[in-house]
Amino acid sequence: MFPGSTALGGDKKAVRTPLPIAVLAIAAACLAGCRFPSLPPAEVTCVVVPPRPHPAVAAYGEGASVAWTLLWIDEDGRERTLEHVRGETRLRLSGERVTPILMREETVLPGFAWGEVPPAGALFPLDAREGKPLARLYPDRAGGICASIAVKTVSSARGGRREGKRIADSFNWGRLKDLLGSLPRPHRVDRDALAALILSGSFTSRSVREEEVYSRRILLAAEMAEESPFIGFDPGEDPLVPAEDSSLFANLREGHNRLFGKSGCLVIQTSSGNVDCTFFRSYASMDP
Repeated sequence: MFPGSTALGGDKKAVRTPLPIAVLAIAAACLAGCRFPSLPPAEVTCVVVPPRPHPAVAAYGEGASVAWTLLWIDEDGRERTLEHVRGETRLRLSGERVTPILMREETVLPGFAWGEVPPAGALFPLDAREGKPLARLYPDRAGGICASIAVKTVSSARGGRREGKRIADSFNWGRLKDLLGSLPRPHRVDRDALAALILSGSFTSRSVREEEVYSRRILLAAEMAEESPFIGFDPGEDPLVPAEDSSLFANLREGHNRLFGKSGCLVIQTSSGNVDCTFFRSYASMDP
């Protein structure tokens, strides 16, 4: 299909590589950054569908039967996609460059948009695990944070995607991954802001911090309360259930917040820590 980043059919025989040596080379290279001169120009890896969909999709979407759209960035900075993925997919990826991979659920409910439900993801070769006979990737929600920042870095460079890919290849993603892992709620970081700092060369460890959230009480109409439990953006947070008086306590970000219910979304808009408006939209009324 294209050099350095190729989807392979499941019936084709994969080339065997000395994986124990390759994995050691990956680990050593990650300590130094994201350049991998000791690896061959292409490695074949199995990308494995995440074992569980986002809690909102599992509860109100297609659940365990969900298919996935797989997105990755090739060596020239172009976005490549495969749709309707339901099992392991082989990709030929460059071992000399970082490749961000994102996976999002495909669902019949148009309310589940790319930006509303965080994608699963991984970085190759940083997140590669040894396998027999091929290295394997296991995209997950935590890995999706780094991967989505990497995708944003490539797509937002003023010099174009090639320039963005060059910057992404030289960035120490292992360091960012460790910093994100030290946060209680890493999904609350501003991914766009971090990508901008990486592009400008001004990224530091102090750049990685959670966005401020506000705990607010929202009084819901009775018919809205019946849509609970409500499931938010962060897959690590517990579902929200209103009290007997239909009041709901929620941690809200500045701006647009969406909580998924049984047949639609509770949309909450905030500014300066105050709730400006709250309304409910059924999935059927949303644009695909």
